[in-house]
Amino acid sequence: MNKKGAEDLLMNVIYLVIVVMILAMFTVWIGGLSTGKLTKAQTLSKEIALLIDSAEPETILSIAHDSGNVSINPEKKEITVFIDKSEFSYDYFSRYKISFSNINETYSTIKIEK
Repeated sequence: MNKKGAEDLLMNVIYLVIVVMILAMFTVWIGGLSTGKLTKAQTLSKEIALLIDSAEPETILSIAHDSGNVSINPEKKEITVFIDKSEFSYDYFSRYKISFSNINETYSTIKIEK
């Protein structure tokens, strides 16, 4: 094979590898959307943020979540929901102090204080 043919072969192999990688990433992304886990994580984190933002001081919110894990970072004012390998974070804007506790895997409480 001459030099031009080797260069063409190498370019075709590189092109094929790039196309396969893009198709694999697209397949993984579609698979994640089809299970609905990312959508559940987004919905749960946004609903909790809306509850916190609309709550008055001395309110205790009880959150029952059938799957996944919820965590709140009061310093960043951020709620993170993990469902299997899907993770979604969402910010809340409450000016009150928030304390969070996980009772068990499917039940959490959030207390809003002054």
